[in-house]
Amino acid sequence: MLDIMRQNASSWIVKILFGVIIVVFVFAFGMSSLDDRGDPILAYVDEEPIPRKEFEEAYARTTEALRSSRPDITAEQLASPAVKQMVFNELVTRILLLEEAKKLGITATDKEVAQGIASVPAFWGPNRQFDREVYKRTLQAQRMTPSGFEKDFRTSIIARKLRQNVAATAEATPSQARQIYNWVRETATLRYIPFSIEAYKDDVVVTDEDIKAYYEENAERFTRPEMSTFEMIAFTPSALAPFQEVSDEEAKQFYEATPGEFTQPEEAKARHILIHTDENASEAEIRTAYEKAMDVYNQLQSGENFAQLAMQYSEGPSASQGGELGWFPRGVMAPAFEEAAFALDKGEISKPVKTSYGWHIIQLQDRKESNKLPFDEVKGRIKTTLAQDKASDQISDLLDQAMDRLVSGMPIDEIARELGILANTTQPMAKNTAVQYLGMTPEASEILFGLAPEDSLKTPLAVKDGYILARKIEDIEPQPIPLEKVRERIVNELKAKGAEELARKEAEKALDNLTGDNAAKAAQRLEDLMQVSEPFDRRGPVPSIGGSAELVQAAFNAEAGEWLPKVFRIKDGYIVAAQEKLIPAPDAEWNENKTHWVDTASQKYGDEAFQAFINQLRQDSNIELVRPDLLN
Repeated sequence: MLDIMRQNASSWIVKILFGVIIVVFVFAFGMSSLDDRGDPILAYVDEEPIPRKEFEEAYARTTEALRSSRPDITAEQLASPAVKQMVFNELVTRILLLEEAKKLGITATDKEVAQGIASVPAFWGPNRQFDREVYKRTLQAQRMTPSGFEKDFRTSIIARKLRQNVAATAEATPSQARQIYNWVRETATLRYIPFSIEAYKDDVVVTDEDIKAYYEENAERFTRPEMSTFEMIAFTPSALAPFQEVSDEEAKQFYEATPGEFTQPEEAKARHILIHTDENASEAEIRTAYEKAMDVYNQLQSGENFAQLAMQYSEGPSASQGGELGWFPRGVMAPAFEEAAFALDKGEISKPVKTSYGWHIIQLQDRKESNKLPFDEVKGRIKTTLAQDKASDQISDLLDQAMDRLVSGMPIDEIARELGILANTTQPMAKNTAVQYLGMTPEASEILFGLAPEDSLKTPLAVKDGYILARKIEDIEPQPIPLEKVRERIVNELKAKGAEELARKEAEKALDNLTGDNAAKAAQRLEDLMQVSEPFDRRGPVPSIGGSAELVQAAFNAEAGEWLPKVFRIKDGYIVAAQEKLIPAPDAEWNENKTHWVDTASQKYGDEAFQAFINQLRQDSNIELVRPDLLN
């Protein structure tokens, strides 16, 4: 077992979450019940169909979630077969789990569904209770209906119950748990020599010839992409809202019917001093941090300035601002922090408060009591919301009318005039811009940009919250960016590239000397440059160094004092490193948290059992992929 763990450093932690991930996928991206008669079928799972529309909606929700969590992800990555295959696999798993649960008589009651949904903070109002209006708006923003979401939530409960049944017998023994504990909590330190890229930049000379050659070699990078302009009608709530009439009386009725919606929550303004502790810190480490926090607290009690002590002692990101946190309502901070902050009087300082981040000393600077916002202050916002609701109800009807006119050959601008709405001319935009700006899939973007100038779409394209009809006005050819406009950027890139190469060569030279025939002399000569890292575990990274998982694994696999066989790239350069020492997992912590580690190991084995169960279900099922082209 330990051999497997060593080969997959930290992967067991991922496996622990695997079963939860499946449930979360169903919960977050599950599809509503749809009437897809006549819609092409993507696949059959034991004769249960997966309609193309169901797959496309799941894929759209997945890509939206990925964009939100990873803003740097590209349209090409989102459109990759790997992402589509992941969505398809989860749909297959969902069907198989529901089929098996039905055979075993596993269900979820209406009460369980209602209680589960009511416990989701995203659906709470200002009073921290389930709010039906917040619930409906949140689902609408995710393009989901309450009935569809509730069906999927029921599925997630059933999947969780099924997992519990499968994993019930997968319990770890104390001996197995101790092996995992020893492996996870063992730490190491590195002796290393850093070679900073920044230190070599002044040694890099960049000539005009270098700049010109780099510009020509990277011509694609210094070219504005092909762009197009469109005349477009958007059938979305926000685009159609300006054409809806909402009276003051309607706004007033909404204001009075939803008082919780316009209540300004109680807020606190505070600053803090954080003495950080690691999430897995031992009792001794936590106690040491507490003693340091109490020392700071005693200084404050003797009249020392809070902001100055925060800048001197705080280990949180707000230290440079004197610990300032600004205004925050309830439900934002860690529960223990929030309880302590809102219990203080203005100007009062708390004793150290423990959260998962460490020990906090809090000073309450000011407080705002909860109050209802005046109608005149929120009237505009209410009218916008009601107008969008009205517009949402008209999208299907307006789109049908527009399609009738489009089929008859009527131009886009005339269609808009007859419907009493606007057709807008876009700024020049590229394909990837349309994916982000309009909220459409890469496939839809290909269709839009594939139009010839003056051609119009024959069918509407789906975008975020609705649809569009469009006519392409013109294509703008790719244009090279003049050299002078990117000259400084090129110089910086060449200097960074050259400095990185120099740093790497110096690091490799040092490693050769440290492992060569005169290693002892080389070590003595480089001793002043050597540093020793703080302890780190197999999850990494190395404190103050960073580095890859490869560096961490190499450090644990090496012998004490042995220089690692290659130089490693870190965040600001390269390092030559040797394992300084291995620090065994502390016995005291094991004795104190033995039950937790046995539970963690059991969870791990349970997840592995559930994954094996899913794999067996897939092997025993008949999965017929009818339209493999949709996954490419």
